[in-house]
Amino acid sequence: MRITKWILGPFFFINLKNIACYDFKTHNYLGTTLENYLEENETDMFYNVKKLLLEPLGNASIWADRVKFQKQYAWTRQLHYVDILECNKNIDEQIVNHYCENKCIVSALENFTSKLKYSINNNYSMTLNTTIPNKDLFKFILHFLQDFNQPMHLMGFDRGGNGYQIIRNKNGRNKTTNLHYLWDTELPGYFIQNYGPYKPTRVEIKEIKDSKEYKDMLINILNKNINITCSKKLDNTSSPHYIVFEEYFNENEMKRLFDNYMYLAINTLKYIWPI
Repeated sequence: MRITKWILGPFFFINLKNIACYDFKTHNYLGTTLENYLEENETDMFYNVKKLLLEPLGNASIWADRVKFQKQYAWTRQLHYVDILECNKNIDEQIVNHYCENKCIVSALENFTSKLKYSINNNYSMTLNTTIPNKDLFKFILHFLQDFNQPMHLMGFDRGGNGYQIIRNKNGRNKTTNLHYLWDTELPGYFIQNYGPYKPTRVEIKEIKDSKEYKDMLINILNKNINITCSKKLDNTSSPHYIVFEEYFNENEMKRLFDNYMYLAINTLKYIWPI
């Protein structure tokens, strides 16, 4: 399993003050994007979420990265990712279960959404067999939905790209970094600055009857996200690897990742609150 996690979160671009690092900006941006969409298109869902959280979704999106370093929630650190080593093939439930072992981002989303759904529908203030309040459980779900749509959170390849050192040439200037940081920050940031801001289209709603159908949706999106990175033909033949940013960047890939996040987030909320 992965030893270290340096940068978390799939996308970055927002003007914030008093935020120390890119991962916080990333999650804040994604939470705010979701909140704006709900307010404009899913009014009932918007009020349900706001009533539960009592804070902006942007702020709530950051919480899971902060508490994972506290003793109480140290067990959640491994829930931010899954170390799948398969590439360029259809990843089914058997493969996911093999790498997950019920302690990864897939199982976390599956289990946490089921628990929150049951708790809310039965008017419990916190989930059964746990001391996690509903609002905090939702913050975990929100954050994991965002991590899920950063392909390097789905791949065990070189510790999610943290160990994959690259020399990135951008605008004729070199920078030493790693593949995880590239996908966390630089690629989506460039997309927003040059092709954004991102405006999601109307999200298709999928009727999800139970946790099995929800997991099927997760695996479907996982395949779409991980295959974007697999198409880059990763290898370990030499290090550090040299890339030209303008050649590596693909506008359509970033748009699909943004769209997949919104699709998964909206349908997860619909599953929890079947309005």
